[in-house]
Amino acid sequence: MTGAGEPADLTPGAVARPALPIAPIVLLAVGACAAMLVATWRGIGVTSDSVVYLDAARYLAREGGFRSEIFSGTPQPITHFPPGYSASLAFLTRGGLDLLFAARALNALLIAASVAMVCLAVPGGALKLSRFGLVAGLLVATSCDLLVLHAMAWSEPLFLALTMAGIWCLASAITSERELPLAAAALAMGLATITRYVGLGTMAGAGAALLVLGSGSLRMRIRRTVVFTCIAMLPLVLWLLRNVRQGGSATNRALTVHPPTLQDLQGIVFATADWVLPEAAPVLLGFALVVVVVLVHVAALWVRRPRSGEAWTSAYVLASLLTIISATYIAFLLASLTFIDAANVPDTRLLAPVFCWLATAIVAAAADAHRAGRLARSWRYA
Repeated sequence: MTGAGEPADLTPGAVARPALPIAPIVLLAVGACAAMLVATWRGIGVTSDSVVYLDAARYLAREGGFRSEIFSGTPQPITHFPPGYSASLAFLTRGGLDLLFAARALNALLIAASVAMVCLAVPGGALKLSRFGLVAGLLVATSCDLLVLHAMAWSEPLFLALTMAGIWCLASAITSERELPLAAAALAMGLATITRYVGLGTMAGAGAALLVLGSGSLRMRIRRTVVFTCIAMLPLVLWLLRNVRQGGSATNRALTVHPPTLQDLQGIVFATADWVLPEAAPVLLGFALVVVVVLVHVAALWVRRPRSGEAWTSAYVLASLLTIISATYIAFLLASLTFIDAANVPDTRLLAPVFCWLATAIVAAAADAHRAGRLARSWRYA
């Protein structure tokens, strides 16, 4: 039991009581949901991708197969897009909801879920420390890129929520070394990958994090990584086998080499600059600021890494996990752009999840540093 002036213990096995009530998190999540409903009161946004998602959901609810009539006028198996988002819409419309309203309501609920998970994922304990989760949630709830993402009938909102759930469970699995959170994380990551194929990038980051984070033996970490990968890959493997059998192709993409162009790289610069500065500000200044902040964050994680025998705090594990997943996600996007899909250019839409992960990682790292400072002071005056 901690004293009145001591920080709560966030080491594995410690139980920290939340210092703040759950009400602020609920209000923040409900506010994000309400804002999304207001923003889409005239209807959810639709693009060419959305048309395919919606048509597939309509056919799936009516006929029971993941097909679309858009391409040829007759129902054809869809392999280019994974089924997660359309299947969720089909499930809702079977309950009697209008398809476009179902898409609007689903995205509003998803942004609320993502905000709540971000708030809860950042560990709390002492009064000031627990407020870091609210700061992270506020950053996500007020991100223009994420709000636009949820205002469109796209698969990214569902992908983001599933990935965030997987990250939350995985951080718990690493610090507690329990198997149930590990299985839950693998299931969430697997579902995220059959919502967006780029989930393979986050899955790779999760596997790497299992190997390098935590205090368990190398043999145990390898075993847990294998278990995680097998469970997480199962939904995608089954889906790709279905695609080959029904559509003759795993993902309707060919392996070709098309390196990123200067225009592609400029898109990345513009997208990341929007995270920190308004559009009227110099783009290079915004991009440079993001790069500096991320480099300082990574350097701080490296300096504060636990030495042999030291405990891995929940906040440090979460910050490191999110940073690793952000890096592997971007690497997968660039690899896909170079070798698989030239149209898969990292832009505001594709990079919006990275803002969510990195913002949460930086806040979690600050929470860990704050806790360490309070702990040092308590020992100094003991």
